[in-house]
Amino acid sequence: ASGGEHLINHLSLGIPFDIDAIDMNKHQIELCKLKIDKLLSDEDISNKDDNYSGKFEKVFLLLREYMGHYTSMVDVDERANKKLKFAVDIIFSNKNLSLVFGERATQYTKESFSEHFFHVFKTMLFHKDLSNSLNILRGDDLIYSRKLREDFKTNFNKHSINWINNSFESLPVDKKYDIINISNIGDWMPIEDYRMLLSNLFRHINNNGVLIARKLLGDYDLKNELEKIGYSTKPFKDETQFYTETVLAIKNKDNI
Repeated sequence: ASGGEHLINHLSLGIPFDIDAIDMNKHQIELCKLKIDKLLSDEDISNKDDNYSGKFEKVFLLLREYMGHYTSMVDVDERANKKLKFAVDIIFSNKNLSLVFGERATQYTKESFSEHFFHVFKTMLFHKDLSNSLNILRGDDLIYSRKLREDFKTNFNKHSINWINNSFESLPVDKKYDIINISNIGDWMPIEDYRMLLSNLFRHINNNGVLIARKLLGDYDLKNELEKIGYSTKPFKDETQFYTETVLAIKNKDNI
């Protein structure tokens, strides 16, 4: 489930899907439901909304409060860069992220979260046309195209959604999927546990089905880990700019 953007894209398609939206954090599930309700009622979605309660959104709010008018500048100068660097070094320090998300959020990487997010937000400041960058940096309403909004309302009732506030390990043994789409959950666990999870998901994917997986800053090679299990892999474009690695993994007869 997480932030719900991938779920919204699937729900806008005309092909009927039977969807299990899974998240261990009940607040992320509520956030997804809120976005769906607002899209169906033609309301805008803003993280100024009191109910917009994802933890990352609250961290983004801290960044916006510190940056102030600098996020609205047409011409980004050295002052904005310095202010951004100072803010990100504090807000996205490993210590602060551990307080917000728990120790597991930072203990499985040697990389610097503040350096990573500084480069992400610096790119957003210079390229304000990036997907949802103004929502993150200024709190502007999430931007969905008119076509996506129309397709979403037209096709929403063709799909069924089963909300699961639990982990992937809770799935029935015989449950199979054509598509499994996961966030950077490997960054939150020891690599041995993540390998077991990826192997478990492999068993839950139909032949010719796909797994879309992401890595933020974990100390592992995602493509290599997927191929060792038996997936064929292809690069997958990450339009959010957040992830350092996004992989499309395919299960077919040659790798069973």
